[in-house]
Amino acid sequence: MNWLFNDIEDIIDMRYKKRFDLIKKLVGSRIIDILLFLPSYTVRKKYISSPSTKNVNEIIATKVKPLYIETGRSKAYPTKVTCLAGEIYVQLIFFNKFRLGYINSFIRNVQEIIVCGKLTKPPDKELQFVHPEIITNLNMWKDDEKADNVYPLITGVDIYFLKSVIKNALLRMENAKILEWIPQDILEKNNWVSFKKSVEMVHNPKNVDDTTLEGVYVQRLCFDECLAEQIAKKISNMGETHDGYPIKNEKVLYKKLIEKLTFNLTEDQISVLNSIEEDMASGKRRMSRLLQGDVGSGKTIVALLAATIVIESGYQVALLAPTEILARQHYELFLKLLDGIGINISILTSFEKGKKRTAILENLVNGTTNIIVGTHAIISESVTFCNLGFVIVDEQHRFGVNQRLMLINKGKTNPHILSMTATPIPRTLILSVHGDIDVSTIKMKPAGRTEIITTTVPMDKIFNVITSIRRIIEKGEKVYWVCPLIEESEKLDYTCVINRYNFLYEIFQDDVIMMHGRMKEAERREIFDSFREGTKHILVSTTIIEIGVDIPNATVIVIENAEKFGLSQLHQLRGRVGRSNLKSFCVLLYDKKISNIQRERLDIIRRSTDGFYIADQDLLIRGAGEVLGTKQSGFKKYKTFDIDDIEHKETIYRIMSESAQMVSKIVDFSKYDYLLKIFILENFEDMKQSF
Repeated sequence: MNWLFNDIEDIIDMRYKKRFDLIKKLVGSRIIDILLFLPSYTVRKKYISSPSTKNVNEIIATKVKPLYIETGRSKAYPTKVTCLAGEIYVQLIFFNKFRLGYINSFIRNVQEIIVCGKLTKPPDKELQFVHPEIITNLNMWKDDEKADNVYPLITGVDIYFLKSVIKNALLRMENAKILEWIPQDILEKNNWVSFKKSVEMVHNPKNVDDTTLEGVYVQRLCFDECLAEQIAKKISNMGETHDGYPIKNEKVLYKKLIEKLTFNLTEDQISVLNSIEEDMASGKRRMSRLLQGDVGSGKTIVALLAATIVIESGYQVALLAPTEILARQHYELFLKLLDGIGINISILTSFEKGKKRTAILENLVNGTTNIIVGTHAIISESVTFCNLGFVIVDEQHRFGVNQRLMLINKGKTNPHILSMTATPIPRTLILSVHGDIDVSTIKMKPAGRTEIITTTVPMDKIFNVITSIRRIIEKGEKVYWVCPLIEESEKLDYTCVINRYNFLYEIFQDDVIMMHGRMKEAERREIFDSFREGTKHILVSTTIIEIGVDIPNATVIVIENAEKFGLSQLHQLRGRVGRSNLKSFCVLLYDKKISNIQRERLDIIRRSTDGFYIADQDLLIRGAGEVLGTKQSGFKKYKTFDIDDIEHKETIYRIMSESAQMVSKIVDFSKYDYLLKIFILENFEDMKQSF
């Protein structure tokens, strides 16, 4: 099985040497990475012997006889291949001299070909296929219909090249023996086949569902990846093997920070700090603690106070945040709180470049920087610490095991770890989600926070909401307007950000702004700053604002299609307001055609602002899937599924739960080395020595 981890270059013809770096950028560097590079979706292509205008806008395949080529004068002009399909003429259109040598070769060397693609009919022109797939082997198409995969691509890697690499990898796997790691009873219960067969079928599907979580093949691979992550969590949380080091001092920096605070710590915050201090002072083992607290409960100040103790003992601190906006928010808060205390803090995201980035990295190496706040940029190989002693992971569920391990292993000793989450998890799920880990909870909120008033409003009353918003922005306060989708979907009847932005712009003009996950980080940052700093008062967004965003004068959040969200996610979104002493509101817009369960969920969120109560009710109503919720992470965490897949979230969390149950019964983890290498890290064996 070691061949799975060979360099992908082993299966690519040397003629394509210039594309080695591009294919690695797209799929990864190992053969197993191309095998697990799953299609975005699968389409049904009908074979039509004689296409006509009836087939316009359909994805079809048809046999054509190439007649002649028209080459444009420059790259701005397309290459046109005129063909005869049955008794009518069709044109194949290729832009940017696309594969011109290949086009010439099939014109000269074959009498007939099969073309696959979307048939179009521009005004006053022949029927056309734009960039169709070309099949020169007529025997490859034997059925009336065929399932064909659509893969994500990048510039320089076309579908033909990608599929040829996948085909080479599948041929290498054809006669290879891959050991089974899932017990037979689990395979039979779910109608799953082997890992090898699942990979083969995903790349050569018979049906459209074969490449989604509706099908058993992707389900099997999803289980494998969840199993690998759960095993990695179990290994990394085995406290007995985590040699620790004591951190104990006079807490001079801690006391200076306490004196600067304009509020008193709650009893819960003091209790958590005592637990953290005891863990780090004992030296018996490295601290690995999960801090869960409701939105606005004060987890960040607890983490910062703990960091001062570590810094006073001569160690550095790293805070890992899932988004650039949240990282910069932490950085600005820390700068304000630590001013004059004698602690140096830096930030590292994808925006810090050139001389500025070089200076930040140098200060980490020489120990000048005491705290580094950043996104996954601080995980990169170029980042080296002088003496990393404490790792804080904010919204830890947004990061894979791999990312957390890479940061932790930058410490010369075993750094103490504090993971934080604002998504309360019922006790019955903590072990299955987080493994063997100490858990602290903050329930009390800081003094001065007002209760958020939550109302449910049917969609046909939206103009009543608009009227109320006018009064809010006249007072200088701000409004979030959240929609579940970025753009319209044929499958999901949800309101999208783009349509709602256009609607609100007609009313509020330049006072409204839009933000979503497909925008570049720089653009999102500029938009968010204009909202936060006062020039814009209404932000229309997806759930990208769900985590950590803190704007004290944002007092209203409108959530459209509220019935489509899980309770925990609704509660997280509601937590973006009510972060000051200003009266705050959460408006849940819903479709009148809702189920009893959806109505019950909205009633729970309307009645209660207690995140722990809401999490327990969520578990009772919908099970573990809804409790864990769906997240927009900004980068894909898994190879075999998308954690943001709303359509299949129940399947995802059923599989996650099942894999956790299997891990709880495993005694000998050495049997799963290959599984860990496939999904976690090629050098996982080396990394786990540090635990």
